[in-house]
Amino acid sequence: MFKRVIAPAVLASAAGLAVAQEPTVLITTVPGLTTSAIPGGAAGEEFSNFAERPFASPSGNYWIVKGGSNAAQTYTVGQGVSFGTALRSDDPAPWNPAFNVGITFINDVAINDNGGWNFVTTVANTLTLARTDGTDWFADVEGETTHVPGLPGVFVANFFIQKPVLTNDGRSGYTTLSLDLPAATRNFLILGDQILSQSGVNVPTNQPSGEQDTIKANAVSAFGVSGDGNTWMTEARLRIPGNFPSGTQLRTVVVNNDAKMQTLHPFGTFASPIVSIHNTTLSGVGDWLARASNDDGHDFVVRNGDIIAQRGAPIFDGATELFDDGPFAATFFVNVGGPDGDYLVGGTTDNADSALNSVIVLNNERVIARRGDAVSIDGQTFTISSFANNSAAFLDDAVLIVANLSDAAGTSVGSALLHYDLDAAPTCPADLNGDGVVDADDFFLFLSLFASGDSRADINGDGVIDADDFFAYLSLFAAGC
Repeated sequence: MFKRVIAPAVLASAAGLAVAQEPTVLITTVPGLTTSAIPGGAAGEEFSNFAERPFASPSGNYWIVKGGSNAAQTYTVGQGVSFGTALRSDDPAPWNPAFNVGITFINDVAINDNGGWNFVTTVANTLTLARTDGTDWFADVEGETTHVPGLPGVFVANFFIQKPVLTNDGRSGYTTLSLDLPAATRNFLILGDQILSQSGVNVPTNQPSGEQDTIKANAVSAFGVSGDGNTWMTEARLRIPGNFPSGTQLRTVVVNNDAKMQTLHPFGTFASPIVSIHNTTLSGVGDWLARASNDDGHDFVVRNGDIIAQRGAPIFDGATELFDDGPFAATFFVNVGGPDGDYLVGGTTDNADSALNSVIVLNNERVIARRGDAVSIDGQTFTISSFANNSAAFLDDAVLIVANLSDAAGTSVGSALLHYDLDAAPTCPADLNGDGVVDADDFFLFLSLFASGDSRADINGDGVIDADDFFAYLSLFAAGC
């Protein structure tokens, strides 16, 4: 599957700075680093770019990311911290070697638990959804030669095949439209030989508006399917009822044709209506997450209908640091679920140090990564200066995060794909609130956790919260970071 597998580099935390844990550097775009070399590439060929978002299989045992050099784009496939080049844009099309004029890569790609993956490409002016099962290649959809399932004489438009998905049993899915139908009914979500949603036909249930509006279009940036294919999700635009002004966008998160949240209507106990839904994701086990903003400016993140983070709330239970929209108007930039029901939320905070005011948090429990974390590669020290939008994916007991790096002078130097082992011990366990320093806030947080019997107070990990844990934390606190 891999053309060449390469070994990763390991990060080192800066002395005196509390780092949640030490991740492994997989790929960088910083010239001259060993982690910038393209696996199997020509001598000296380095990554000059890769997509903001990595993609993982439903159980997290495989991952894939688009990247490339100045010579060619690549798809890199990995398992854990091992990875290699799976396809280059200057390769012949493997599903049809007669196409040897180069392949156009698009950012979105999907991968399943068997190592199969698919992507949308243009070869010889034909838009194609190509798929591999890890050994053989197939053209699942080829422009205007492919029928829309169940509709004889209705063909997929050659210019519109987007947002590929892939189930574990090898069914490809995608968003598309057909010019063989009227504009009102030509937009589709397709999985294998099944139409999941058709504009002008599907009427999502439980619409917050109380209306029975049909789908007008599905957002090409938001289509997800669980690994077993039993759950699907999209962000749809619904046809606007007559009581709304012309041009109003009624965007709706739809899961299995059921409306979950909708612009122009309040969510949960909020009084103010939603004005924008920024990003919707579906995990491999069918958990849906979305982040949104209300008309009054309040930002929040939802998981399976529950609010899991919001502006002005602690970044995790017990923390004194709050999510804040001062550094970033939408507050949140990551919302993604994992195979075991885990989830990540990334957002900006009210940290007084602007170099530390961006975090990615696991399960409302702890900070996994923070702006300002130090990164050591090939003997050089860099700093995480920011995180890319939608920049994370879950693996099995690990996460991948894309971060932007700066040098000691504060100059931006490139990006890095980082692997965080969720089972690894924190680099600085005394920093309980994850704000980057060990101080009185951490001590009082420990006292609160200890008094309530919270499992995070079991410092020695013996399953019992007692005096031994109290004194163990005192030792950690005294040692600092």
